[in-house]
Amino acid sequence: MNTRINKVSLIVGGRGSGKTDFVKNLIYQIPKRRIICDTFDSPVWKTFKTYLHPERESERIKEIGFDNVKSQDKGAFKLISSDTDRIFQTIESDAWNSLVVIEDATRFIRKNVDESVRKFVLDTKQKNLDLIFIFHSLSDVPPDLIRWSDTLTLFKTNETFTSYMRNKFPNQMIEKAFEKVRTLPDYSPVTVHIGG
Repeated sequence: MNTRINKVSLIVGGRGSGKTDFVKNLIYQIPKRRIICDTFDSPVWKTFKTYLHPERESERIKEIGFDNVKSQDKGAFKLISSDTDRIFQTIESDAWNSLVVIEDATRFIRKNVDESVRKFVLDTKQKNLDLIFIFHSLSDVPPDLIRWSDTLTLFKTNETFTSYMRNKFPNQMIEKAFEKVRTLPDYSPVTVHIGG
């Protein structure tokens, strides 16, 4: 019997490393509702256009308000607000059967993960949620979120894997992925399964 397992995924890479195109291609054909959360209406999330798929420019991503999250069916939607606490509360209460992308999660997630974030991350199975958190650097990812995540996709960052990073992320697969991605051509990520 095939069992559906909901995933919590981290995508980490410096600016211009290819994260957004990677995520767009990843979520493009997923049949469930997709909600992209951001603090401003970034031009890159207006359509599904990517470098390899310019033809997707006509496939627009509709912006919705907080009151519409529960009522939207399948499709791709953007939830845009500078009120990140309200975004998380809305995801926690209304985003069932969805894939949620937290764009530039550094603006949303503090070092100590808020209770509303903890709840919806730990309730992904019960709510049929898949979550993708996008960060610009590995040092910005809270240790709790690493522990709760299933996968880490790492692009190049402008960081060094220091002893502080080793203490913060004791999973050796993370350091190995970090070192490997440094040797690869640009826009070439490494994905590791880190638990969850």
